[in-house]
Amino acid sequence: MRQRTTVAALAALLALTGLAVPGSPVAATAASTVVHTLTPAPGDLVNAGPIDVVAHLDAPAGIDHVELLVDGEPVTPLVEHDGTAGRATAPVAVPEGGHEVVVRLHDGDGAVTERRWGFTATDVPTTRLAGADRIGTALAISGASHPDDHQAPAVALARSDDFADALAGAPLAAHAGGPILLTRSDRLAPAVADELRRLLPDDGVVHLLGGVAALADDVAKDVRALGFDVIRHAGKDRFETAVAIAEALHPVDEVFVVSGQTFPDALAASAPAVRDLTPILLTRHDALPDVVGDWLAATTPARAAIVGGTGAVGPEVAAAIAEGADLVTRVAGP
Repeated sequence: MRQRTTVAALAALLALTGLAVPGSPVAATAASTVVHTLTPAPGDLVNAGPIDVVAHLDAPAGIDHVELLVDGEPVTPLVEHDGTAGRATAPVAVPEGGHEVVVRLHDGDGAVTERRWGFTATDVPTTRLAGADRIGTALAISGASHPDDHQAPAVALARSDDFADALAGAPLAAHAGGPILLTRSDRLAPAVADELRRLLPDDGVVHLLGGVAALADDVAKDVRALGFDVIRHAGKDRFETAVAIAEALHPVDEVFVVSGQTFPDALAASAPAVRDLTPILLTRHDALPDVVGDWLAATTPARAAIVGGTGAVGPEVAAAIAEGADLVTRVAGP
């Protein structure tokens, strides 16, 4: 259960942030000619072996011919089109590792439009967990990580349109034994209500992450109407909410301190935070919020790890953290 919970808590964070790796910009001599809707998608992870490389084509001047290269080697694609729109498909076998695809579309005016992107193949069996949107993706993750009905004692529920509360709540979700689900801020999404009914026993608990500006009172009322208990972890802003969540994990020996203004460092920190049930505290770049400093002074954790360079968490903040923690380290890249 713990391993499934960890995967669910982390993967739902990816659903929230909507991470994607775009392909390189289209280099087009004809502005309205495009190569789009690519398979595998840019940055995708696929199973090694036979796959289809697919690119959709739009060329108002007409499609003359298409070049396709995989890892620098020409591949002859099957091109189906109605004159101005179509697709190019090429079956290829890819070994484990990174791969690059280049598609060059030659249109009827002699102009060339190129699209270049990469993907990764792995020998480890992979499965995509996805929904129509980030709420649906979180539901798919929940179903995969907790397939048995009424076996999750609790669920963490976060707003779907911002990252901070869900990231800070990742360790709490793991501690509570359930996944993170996402919903709109004003009401409980019907599909999320269905998943709560499936996941939770009659005495199940839903942890709301954030105040009423993040998850309105109507969300809490909707959850209670399902028969579940509600615990809200909230403050006047994201910094105070993260402290409220950390308090629910008390006592602690270590904390992570990350930027509360952008998500990448907090997302990277969430894996060890979930593993060790370590609170994630949020800060401004140039000043440690008073509520965070006060909590550190009262709690005096043995270690505080700052995640991110001085461009994310400034030296003044590091100095302030040192006043409340015995040992402060920084984990950072360029």
